[in-house]
Amino acid sequence: MYGLCFNLADANLNWESSVYWTVTLSNNTVVHQDDGFLNTWIRLGDYLRDNPSLRIKRYDVHFRDNIYSLPKNQSGYYFAQGIIQGVGRANGLNYYSMGYVESPTTVQIQCIKTPELICMTKENRPLAQCSSPMLILNPPT
Repeated sequence: MYGLCFNLADANLNWESSVYWTVTLSNNTVVHQDDGFLNTWIRLGDYLRDNPSLRIKRYDVHFRDNIYSLPKNQSGYYFAQGIIQGVGRANGLNYYSMGYVESPTTVQIQCIKTPELICMTKENRPLAQCSSPMLILNPPT
């Protein structure tokens, strides 16, 4: 029903050239991004809403053996991705926007350059401006 990828070998990406995220849930199940878009994150959010006893405890992004991690056990996590294309440039700047709920009213968003996994910027956004499906809130503990 949700089509989540629980085994990296089953994912639909070329792992030698792809950036992807993984999420570890409270039952220690690992969910792997299995597409190059927001679709897996949306399916993960649906899965967690339908399984309220589960929560995200760890959120990482990978490129080959390089891993960028957000703080563990936060009350929510954010994902988006984009590209900045300059006039006259052949290639754009690809990035992931990853974040976590830093306080009851604030989400810290980190703009991560891909595939290098370098944090380019950090900004705090009001929680009210970070909506579903990009923001997945964990149930209260």
